[in-house]
Amino acid sequence: MNGIIGYLSLIEKEAYEDSDEMKQFAVSAKDSADALMDIINNILDLSKIESGKMELMEAPFSLVKVIDDAVSIVSSKAAEKGLCIKINLSAGTPNSLTGDEARLRQIFVNLLSNAIKFTEEGVVAINASSPYAGGNSAVINFEVSDTGVGIAPDKIDSLFQPFSQIDSSPTRRFGGSGLGLAICKEFVAMMGGVIRADSILGKGTSFFFEVRFKIHESDPDKQQVNKVIDFKNVRKNISRKPEVEKKQSGGIKVLLAEDNLVNQKLAAKMLYDAGFEVDVSSSGKEALQKLVNRSYDIILMDIQMPDMDGFMVTSEIRNSGAGYRNIPIIAITAHGMPGYKEKCINAGMNDYISKPVTAEVLVGKINSVLKIKQVPEKNIKSERDNSDILFDFEHLQKVSLGEAAFRKDLLNTFIEDASTRIKKLESYIEGFEYNMMVKEAHTIKGAGNSVGAVKLASLALAVEISAKANDIENARTHFRNMVKIMDDTCSVLKDYGFI
Repeated sequence: MNGIIGYLSLIEKEAYEDSDEMKQFAVSAKDSADALMDIINNILDLSKIESGKMELMEAPFSLVKVIDDAVSIVSSKAAEKGLCIKINLSAGTPNSLTGDEARLRQIFVNLLSNAIKFTEEGVVAINASSPYAGGNSAVINFEVSDTGVGIAPDKIDSLFQPFSQIDSSPTRRFGGSGLGLAICKEFVAMMGGVIRADSILGKGTSFFFEVRFKIHESDPDKQQVNKVIDFKNVRKNISRKPEVEKKQSGGIKVLLAEDNLVNQKLAAKMLYDAGFEVDVSSSGKEALQKLVNRSYDIILMDIQMPDMDGFMVTSEIRNSGAGYRNIPIIAITAHGMPGYKEKCINAGMNDYISKPVTAEVLVGKINSVLKIKQVPEKNIKSERDNSDILFDFEHLQKVSLGEAAFRKDLLNTFIEDASTRIKKLESYIEGFEYNMMVKEAHTIKGAGNSVGAVKLASLALAVEISAKANDIENARTHFRNMVKIMDDTCSVLKDYGFI
């Protein structure tokens, strides 16, 4: 996500020298999006890994390219901090290997992201060497090191545990889901290797892992690589902020079908500010009734709603003989799984948006589907800084469009709605109602991400995953943590005068 947002921000702020560099930014953003899909898949597949059902791919790949791709994904964050990234492949290290390229790249992305996050100045380094090479295989030793804050000795053992944080206090500076290193450990183990960490508090941290790969026989390339990417001179280019511009989309009538009140207010506000006319329905049946009574240009359809889900409503519309049967429909859902867009298209929808939704994406998607001219939307004058894992205030500023009254109303609605849903979730957990647990946790996760309550959303995701696996003990543990984080979230928002 950092790579996507970072490179697109560089393009938005025109922080490129020429069209070729802009194209490279766009390519890197797409690569980051592809890698993000891999990460999401692997998070949701943790249960498969633990049960031994996850399989590694075996295909030829270039080690140098894997490392370069991983660095490309994280380089926008390194540029924001003015860090230096060093890549060193010792002489004799084979480059043409056979194995799971995507999993290896993800290991590097996770470790590099971690290193950059905890390093304010200095160097992040990748080292690779192959002391044991013979025949058709080689053991390769990897090291990812940084000059960051370091880790206390008593925290080292918990680094690779799912959802663990080296600082669990509500005021901690550094974000993260607590899953990255756990995924690294699992993937390295699946490759037959081991991973460990050494750290000196205040000096930095190094992660070491070794894996045996087959050498690709058609290209037994061995080379020495020494590369330094210094971003110290890039910081000034990414600090420019976009001007605020107002968009007009007069006369276009939008029907928003969304049952969650928080998401209703967010989407409606974004659409109103873009000049659209908006009607809101809280259920599938209500949306169908509104279609009978009024003419609309487009429908924004939430997938998970009470009484009738988005697929059922779309089917009713498409199979009706009414004049609105061909109205464009855009799905809005928290499901970001590969293939889900195709599922929506096959169900009769025209396009798909994954939550959390920004004004730029929402309005841009409507413009695309309706084939109307794109004009700039209202942008927020702020730099993205996700250093607070408890609550993402930059995201809150963006979705509230900087309006204090709307922000307060939005947060009060969120707190009231989430508190009610947490009580329901507790009753479902005590009653072993796994399907209802999944639905309620899914809704809390979506609303939390929408307003910036990222830690609450992360724990709701943990409950959702546990419920899908019928793992009541882990669901209870994550729920207890979620209740505490909800209290911490309310306290922080009160301290800032936001509620």
